[in-house]
Amino acid sequence: MGYRKGHESEVEPLPLRWRIAAVALSAILLGAIVFVDRASAADYEVTSLSSSLSSAQAGAHADFSLGFELASEGGKPNGLTRDLLFTLPPGLIGNPQKLPRCTLAQFGENVEESNCPQDSQVGVSVITLAGKVNGTFTEPVFNMPSPGGEIVARFGVWAAIYPTLINIRVNPIDYSLEAAVEGAPSAAELIGAETTFWGVPAADSHDDLRLTVQEAREGELPSGGRPSGQPEIPFLANPTDCSLQREVSLTAISYGAPDKPSSLSAPFPKIGGCEKLDFAPEFSFTPTNPEASAPTGAEAVLRIPQNEAPNDNASSVLKSATVTLPEGLTINPSAGDGLQGCSAAQVGFETTNNSNCPDQAKIGSVEIDVPALEKTLNGSVYQRTPEDGKLFRFWLVTDEQGVHLKLPAEITTNPLTGQLTTVFNGIPSLGGNPQVPFEELRLHVFGGPRAPLATPAKCGTYSTHYEFSPWSGKPASIGDAPMQITTGCNKGGFSPGFEAGTTDPTAAGYSPFTMTLTRQDGEGNPAGLTLHLPNGLLAKLGGVPLCSDQDANTGNCPDASRVGKIATAAGVGGAPLWIPQPGKSPTAVYLSGPYKG
Repeated sequence: MGYRKGHESEVEPLPLRWRIAAVALSAILLGAIVFVDRASAADYEVTSLSSSLSSAQAGAHADFSLGFELASEGGKPNGLTRDLLFTLPPGLIGNPQKLPRCTLAQFGENVEESNCPQDSQVGVSVITLAGKVNGTFTEPVFNMPSPGGEIVARFGVWAAIYPTLINIRVNPIDYSLEAAVEGAPSAAELIGAETTFWGVPAADSHDDLRLTVQEAREGELPSGGRPSGQPEIPFLANPTDCSLQREVSLTAISYGAPDKPSSLSAPFPKIGGCEKLDFAPEFSFTPTNPEASAPTGAEAVLRIPQNEAPNDNASSVLKSATVTLPEGLTINPSAGDGLQGCSAAQVGFETTNNSNCPDQAKIGSVEIDVPALEKTLNGSVYQRTPEDGKLFRFWLVTDEQGVHLKLPAEITTNPLTGQLTTVFNGIPSLGGNPQVPFEELRLHVFGGPRAPLATPAKCGTYSTHYEFSPWSGKPASIGDAPMQITTGCNKGGFSPGFEAGTTDPTAAGYSPFTMTLTRQDGEGNPAGLTLHLPNGLLAKLGGVPLCSDQDANTGNCPDASRVGKIATAAGVGGAPLWIPQPGKSPTAVYLSGPYKG
């Protein structure tokens, strides 16, 4: 490979492997003078964009390359680049957490002082400039600590004398990765770049391109190569879905016409071999209260082991999940007392806005271990605003470490058994859950007297059925997770309480009539009620208009048909849900009929 610096640079195109990053220039360190753009807006454009992989095997820890060129004439760019925004396809994720890092202080403010640890190199970038320092330069790319906020990862590279920071963010729509170039130095006069990120940075296949910043400035590659000395830890992994046709895109903005960006898209290599991927999820579901017929929360744990062997393929990512709770484990109406819903607008669905759900909608919490992130993601579970035919559903939400996850879930009920099924089908526009691997998800549903769930009425061992489908397209992982109810076993039977009578005992007088029916936790539910009034207790129906079936079905009975009111308490535990709730209008009873003749 020819390798010289400056005007005489002759560098063969390198297979640029870049999975989680693209060239990003930071004005924070540059301090460069911004020159007046010499060209018109019409002349500034992205003329080429390309991407490649050293292997298209699904889940392979391959090198990823991304290259682009800008319009130029006579060796000079047609415009001076200010910003670049690269969008990478969903499923292309890197994990920089276990690799050595170069701190901002080590990276330095000028090229002569830069002293990044050699083992923090994760790739190379070939950059063509036409400014004061012009030519094509091959530079090492270093792994750096993330500054936090919306930036989930950072990498650094010197473009000749210009320090470059590669800042990675997460797209809140499809959870793909974006690399933004913000405030590039116009003095560099960027023409193009080709960047390669290594799938396994310590692999000996990269020894010939392990070089320091000083060696890059001098145009000399290390003689005989330079072994890493670090363990071979995977950095990148290909997507684990073989059905999608992916692409990469670039939007470039010039100083001369910032309101007229130039954009270009290019195909991403077609992924194959999904049948070779492992997918072995482990699941458990445990009620927080083992008492029969009692309010309970729940602890659900989903673990998906990740294959991190450098020469193996990564495990498939979860596409959808369906969990069916045991018969008898039902929704507890007591949870509805004071419970509110959270709308899509309030949760910030498909935006970078932090969730603004009301505290009264919170029913649990969640923890997610994502290998690519520095710390565990902590979030909340909120009741979603009900819709017609969709009363029970929730959001799984986290707004941490630059990730704005707003995952919707639906709960369906079996009309015959009341059995609950929770479905995570992901986001409709994605066709499934985000293509981001995680090791473990721990979901906690709050317990207490107003817990959202109620345990079965009998003690024993029950099974929660699950089906987890991978993005690889292989068959779903199906199984049953056991749970036990061990206390309060003497409940049951059917002995409802009943009281009835008039409130005024005066003979032949008019008086309201009241009736109260009660049952204890664990008792059977009444299937019907027949009430026989004593002889002589009559109702005067004359002058009371009937509410028609049509009006009754639409809730439009006239006030003149109203003959009473009803209050109902539902749920298990000592804090049932009362309908109507305090301060609400009473539930009315209207005279209607006829009924069955």
